[in-house]
Amino acid sequence: MKQILRDNALEAWAMAIKHCNAIMDGKITLGYRKQFVTSLHNAVELLIKQHMLNVNDYRVAEVKKDVLPDGKPAKEFYNSLNLNEYFANLEDKMMKKFYSVEFQKLKDIGKELFKEYLEEDKKQNFCDGMKLLADLRNSETHFFIDKNGFLTESEFKKLYNFMIVFYGILEKYKLLPYWGTCHKDSEHWKLFFIRKELNEFSYTAVLKNAKFVKELKSNIENEIFPTNCGSDAYGISYGISCGCEQYFGEKFEELWTYIEMLLYYKILKYQDNGEEVEYKNEEGYLITGYDSWRQYYGISTPEQAAKMSELSDGVIVGSAIMRIIEKYGVACEPYVLEYVQKMIEAIR
Repeated sequence: MKQILRDNALEAWAMAIKHCNAIMDGKITLGYRKQFVTSLHNAVELLIKQHMLNVNDYRVAEVKKDVLPDGKPAKEFYNSLNLNEYFANLEDKMMKKFYSVEFQKLKDIGKELFKEYLEEDKKQNFCDGMKLLADLRNSETHFFIDKNGFLTESEFKKLYNFMIVFYGILEKYKLLPYWGTCHKDSEHWKLFFIRKELNEFSYTAVLKNAKFVKELKSNIENEIFPTNCGSDAYGISYGISCGCEQYFGEKFEELWTYIEMLLYYKILKYQDNGEEVEYKNEEGYLITGYDSWRQYYGISTPEQAAKMSELSDGVIVGSAIMRIIEKYGVACEPYVLEYVQKMIEAIR
């Protein structure tokens, strides 16, 4: 039997898992949270409707008022013994005479259709998740949402545990394209969601424990960066990328994403330092200027930042250049030149 909604539904389910994983890895911006809710809402709606088609549950759709004199399409619809086949072969102009069941009704329908699987604890989890999805999607689509208040920590935990229960439904009612355990090298691994229930969840905790953030901590501690790039997330990201070449190019957007959240949750802090310096201009006159630099802490410690504030520009930039030399060896010259030019441009 061709399940006509399944391909689209499972693609949405895979996207929900992808964005769920991103949030668990510290990517907790509004964009990721919205995409998680949207894709999960879409997946759940389509998969429940697919099961309704599979069992010929006629509540899956209703015919609009403009029924033809011969009863079409209502007559053929209610007489059909295979709703997947019926809708697969329905002409577009006839398809437009239907509208499908609203998401709000799917909670009670799903509770009825999946009652064999939904024991008491699972039933509550399922109902809570369905209600929360409807509320979040309605707020996101039709009303004002707060940038950092949409999908709270407790709401994410509730949807995560809902997904565990819903995956069990997909297994039991044969809505997946495979049986049993799925291996990591399988094309279907993106659909797999057998996990332990979350008892505690914190955006701050997942952010601090993210692999990217730990690597960032290692790369920026004991280093200095330009001060004139600004103090917003983009400016700080640009300044860091000037001092750490690995964040230029493809990694910059990811860096920007994490910096935005590190600043919001007050995990990343910085201190700007400076000192007067004397140097000769092109005419040979001695001029007094001001040399400034920035150290980050919070990801590391304030003590480390205080210690580094005693060091000069040359020492820290030199250590960054040494890392480039270690990485590229005898072929390092163009990379060193590129790095130095970027630093000069950043601190002008």
